[in-house]
Amino acid sequence: MASTLRIVFLGTGASRPSPRRNVSSVAVQLDSSIVLLDVGEATQHRFMFANASPMKVDYVFISHLHGDHFLGLPPLLQSLGFMGRRRPLRILVPEGELHEVWKAVNLGYSSFRYPIEILEVSPGEELQFGDIVFRFARALHGVPALAVRIEEGRGRSVVYSGDTAPSPEVAELARGASVLIHDALCASDRERRANLYGHSSSRQAAAVARAAGVQLLILTHVSQAYEGREDVILGEAREVFPNTVLAEDLMEVVVRVRPPHRVLGSRFIEKGSSCLVETEVVEKYRPRSLRNVVGNEEAKRELLEWARSWEKGDPESKCVILEGRPGIGKTSAALALARDLGWSVIELNASDVRTEQRLKAIALRGAEHEGFTDEGTFVSSLRGKRKLIILDEADNLYETADRGGRRGVIAVLEKSKQPIVLIVNDLYALTKGVLGGILKKRCKIIHFRPINYKVIAHRILKRVCESEGLRCDPKALELIARKNGGDVRACLNDLQAVSMLNREITPDLVGVLGYRDIRENIYSAIIKILKGKSLRGSLRVIGDTQEDPEMIMYWLAENVPLEYRDPEDMVRGMEFVSKASLYLGMAKRRQVWSLWKYAMDMMAAVSIAKRREYHGRVKYKFPEFLKQMSRLKALRDARKSLKLKLARLLHLSSAQVEEILTMVASLYVRDSGFRRTLDRFLHLSEHEKSILEAIGRA
Repeated sequence: MASTLRIVFLGTGASRPSPRRNVSSVAVQLDSSIVLLDVGEATQHRFMFANASPMKVDYVFISHLHGDHFLGLPPLLQSLGFMGRRRPLRILVPEGELHEVWKAVNLGYSSFRYPIEILEVSPGEELQFGDIVFRFARALHGVPALAVRIEEGRGRSVVYSGDTAPSPEVAELARGASVLIHDALCASDRERRANLYGHSSSRQAAAVARAAGVQLLILTHVSQAYEGREDVILGEAREVFPNTVLAEDLMEVVVRVRPPHRVLGSRFIEKGSSCLVETEVVEKYRPRSLRNVVGNEEAKRELLEWARSWEKGDPESKCVILEGRPGIGKTSAALALARDLGWSVIELNASDVRTEQRLKAIALRGAEHEGFTDEGTFVSSLRGKRKLIILDEADNLYETADRGGRRGVIAVLEKSKQPIVLIVNDLYALTKGVLGGILKKRCKIIHFRPINYKVIAHRILKRVCESEGLRCDPKALELIARKNGGDVRACLNDLQAVSMLNREITPDLVGVLGYRDIRENIYSAIIKILKGKSLRGSLRVIGDTQEDPEMIMYWLAENVPLEYRDPEDMVRGMEFVSKASLYLGMAKRRQVWSLWKYAMDMMAAVSIAKRREYHGRVKYKFPEFLKQMSRLKALRDARKSLKLKLARLLHLSSAQVEEILTMVASLYVRDSGFRRTLDRFLHLSEHEKSILEAIGRA
């Protein structure tokens, strides 16, 4: 059964392309298999900018034979052949249209080295291939046309109307679906004319969604006449069916199975539904150019220099390994590099390419041959056209799990005429052993570091909030960034999650999210420093840790005495910690942040302060100083809040309230009637009550 169900909109316009919208095509990905719904012209070109590979297309559904829905099919099929496709492709077409589609497929002098099966389908028919079930219904259009419902084994379903006027048959097909993708050519002002030509208005599409009881309606096939004022189309639909979004080119929607006992209500997610549906902001805001990738300036410079060596025809190495934690920009940097240089991309994932033979079959054909244009014609590499072969999660190619996987990578490297990028989270998993050593020698390794949480908050999350029209407290954005430990992808997903609860992002709202192993992050860093024996290794650990140097210093100060049980080792370790504290204090007082480097050197030196190794597990503690400061801050905040409440009630300044606070507190403790009145008028918190009681009894 599919674990991933992702919808990628490759074209959302009507009849003809516009600068913002290409003609109709939607990719529905179920794990490693894609169902392509209509193939308007230039669909293969849109794949280059989307987070989806045309090589994963196993099924193509043509809703009807108007040119904006199927003329992209012949060039796509040819390009799949050029890219070395061998597995079969099934094309589903309306009954009676098989001959016309075969003519289109065989335009020119085409020949295919992979099986193509064209199946005619009719309304009411059901087909099943593995866990994927297709059901069809008649659409109301000027030519034979069908709508389709795609279901998978975990209860999720996607319905695509194609071009249609409002249809009871389409509504019945969509009953209870997770997502309905419906024709919405216009607003109500052009509704009658749209119906005449077999199309729907957004209001009519919403009525179908409401009648069918779907969870999410996505409007597509939008007329160019509404360019720049699509809010009219969306607004009219939401009046009828609130859980509606308007599709944009390259937008992604992920349909998730609801985890047990989780209830989340929002404008896009209906309470009590069987699954969660969310529009992915990750792909929407993925950088389109390398210069827009935030952070890791040194890594980006190295990557660009490596690519330029290919452009000059003298590559320093055929392959580069991008290493670092998940969500810090490795894949984004590779894709952005390809866009900047005009290279096409063959993107593979180690979880999809499980054997040496399969890796060779897909990657080696792309690596041995010259580049090709978006129209499918070859271009010599002498003219600068390259293909960038990206293998993501390459650390999953270890031999016991992926028999021969690394041998396949080495074979590709030996014969490749094209640049290759391997993306890993764990470099050691890829490079250990004999085969790993060979890979390491033949590849350039580039390290990507976690991005500082303040950079994520103010350069990435703030920009997303501004683009989406969200009101965001800067402290809330910093809290999201800190919670996710430098993982930009996780930060964007969390921002999206809280924005579905409220359009105003506050620290209290962010508080509903759990921490993503921040404590483990700094905990593991402290272990590596205190147990380590290398100054350079400890410096790298500190550089990789998301926390501020001051936080690391507090953790070391608390735990050096616990780890270094020899008094002399403990003294030497604490001397380095105290010197780090001095440098951090100087940096803060003088605002000379370059002094942080010296503080980090001192903290790293703690690892070489010991004369012997300490074995056994030590239960490290959270810094007691920070606990006390947290309690004191909570009390200060409560006292300040109490004074403000009294000032508003008594029409006094905060300074005047401070003068009478002792008297008020005394009455609060001794007079139960006064206590009840004050509680009722001021809605005092437990902290505020504790402060009044403490002052009143003093």
